[in-house]
Amino acid sequence: VNILRLLRVARVIRVAKILKRAPTLMNMISGFVGAMQAMFWGLILILLMLVMWSLLAVELVYPETKKMNMSDDDPCREAFSTVMRATLTFFQTLVAGDSWGACS
Repeated sequence: VNILRLLRVARVIRVAKILKRAPTLMNMISGFVGAMQAMFWGLILILLMLVMWSLLAVELVYPETKKMNMSDDDPCREAFSTVMRATLTFFQTLVAGDSWGACS
């Protein structure tokens, strides 16, 4: 088992040596890593905003939809009943573009 670990370390060292010989490749990889970090934090920000608006929708919109006279099979009746459903509704509408105007 220790021999396999040594072989893995040797492979990592070999890749590091190749990257040192090719500074352009190293720049490309570091740029890619930086872009991935920016996209990750952008995703976190989008999710936080969706959850925030979902909380508001559950507190403000759902009580109004309960007062409306809707059929039991209407998907808009329960779209804002929980934070998870409201987040899914907002995600489908804003990010994926599904059902524009179905529940508005």
